[in-house]
Amino acid sequence: MKQIVRTMLEDILSVFTDKFPGEFIGWDRFIEFIATEARGSLFYKVNHKFEWLHADREFSERVLRLHDSELLSSDYYDHLGDLYTEYCRENLRSDFRTPRIAPYSVVEDIARTFIKETDAVKSVFVPYASTGRLMMVAQRIAPNALLFGSESDLRLYRIAYTNLCIHNIHAALINADHETYELDISTEAGRKNWKYANSWYDQRKNLLPKPAPLHVH
Repeated sequence: MKQIVRTMLEDILSVFTDKFPGEFIGWDRFIEFIATEARGSLFYKVNHKFEWLHADREFSERVLRLHDSELLSSDYYDHLGDLYTEYCRENLRSDFRTPRIAPYSVVEDIARTFIKETDAVKSVFVPYASTGRLMMVAQRIAPNALLFGSESDLRLYRIAYTNLCIHNIHAALINADHETYELDISTEAGRKNWKYANSWYDQRKNLLPKPAPLHVH
């Protein structure tokens, strides 16, 4: 972990939260900026054209002066997940609402327990993607794996997707609860649901549920 990267992100987030006070407004615009800077095509998926960035020249100059995309991508670490946890602790009235994100040591133990180191092409599904750190570790263990992940919390999902964009990790990530929606790629419903992967917004109104279990009396 590079402290210089963490400091850069802290400084940028501070500029956003000063500009946009209020619960999550500054964070949401911060993560949209980081994501679109990492992958330009996302510019067309957000519901604005960053008017608020360009309308205030002093603000935009401060943000762009601080941001360094090459420096950010050079550090293969989930800084955004750590930063989000601290942001929630500082801004939410109840600690109950602060996400519980597993530390790297736990994530690495889980990954190495269930994923074998290999260069082979294999499918790896991460049912609780959180901020994406397990998918990042999985990509290191099995670099040619076909990565799939689901996360039900939209803000955690966006952090995970942003991490994928920053580090150019090819994966399909869907904002859904794998226990509620059909995500088995071998089924027709599952394949239909996965077409909504890597979307910036919640697509759950379009997702097909898992079939109800059969009860034998």
